[in-house]
Amino acid sequence: MADTTGFINEFIDMAKAMEGIDKIQFFGSILNPERFRPGRSDVDLVIWGTPTREAKQRIRQILKNLSDKYGLEMEKAYYHHPVPFYIQDILGKIAFNEFIINMPPFVQEQRKRLKAAPSITIGERWDGKTHPNFLVRLAEIMWS
Repeated sequence: MADTTGFINEFIDMAKAMEGIDKIQFFGSILNPERFRPGRSDVDLVIWGTPTREAKQRIRQILKNLSDKYGLEMEKAYYHHPVPFYIQDILGKIAFNEFIINMPPFVQEQRKRLKAAPSITIGERWDGKTHPNFLVRLAEIMWS
C-alpha cells in the first residue's frame, strides 16, 4: 500500500515555502489510504496563489520524486485534469468550488463522458509538454 499520508505531509513541507504559494489543498482518494490505488488513482491537488514558473517546475519534480519515494506510481495512473490545479484569483476560486467541489449535474455528466475518453498519464505532463490528443478529446467532450 502506498504511503499517501507521508506523500501529502512531505509535499506540503517542501512546497509551502515556495514563492507565490498561499495554500495547498489535496482532495479525493489520496486522503483515504483505503481507497487510493497506486498506479490507478490520480492525485487531486490544488495550489492557491501565483507561484513563479520556477516554483511550478520544482513542484512537478517534487511530485515525481515523492511519488517514487512513497509508492504512489503516479506515472502509471491516467489523468483527466492537470496536476496540480492552480487557482490564482477569486474567479478561479468560484469556478473551482462550483464545478469541482459542488459538481452540479451537468458537470457530473461531462465528467462521466470524460472518464470514458482516452486519457494521458501524468508522466506525459512532467516533461512540460501538453498531450495534443488529450486536448482535442477534452475539447470535443466539453463543447459538444
